[in-house]
Amino acid sequence: MVVERIFADVDDCWLSMAVSSPTGVVGKLPEAQSKELKRRLQAPRPASTSGAITVHALATAIKGRKAAP
Repeated sequence: MVVERIFADVDDCWLSMAVSSPTGVVGKLPEAQSKELKRRLQAPRPASTSGAITVHALATAIKGRKAAP
């Protein structure tokens, strides 16, 4: 399933990544690496006239049920 998330701007998207990345690794990068990653994030994503960007991703989930006794 393809999901989409709309961010107000690149900074909004970046904040989301810095806070919620696995173990906060994005937020712990050295400044030079952090700037380069942010630049790469921004480059391929055209902004709307309001500056908003949309990010698409694949989502997967597994739901199980306990068998009845």
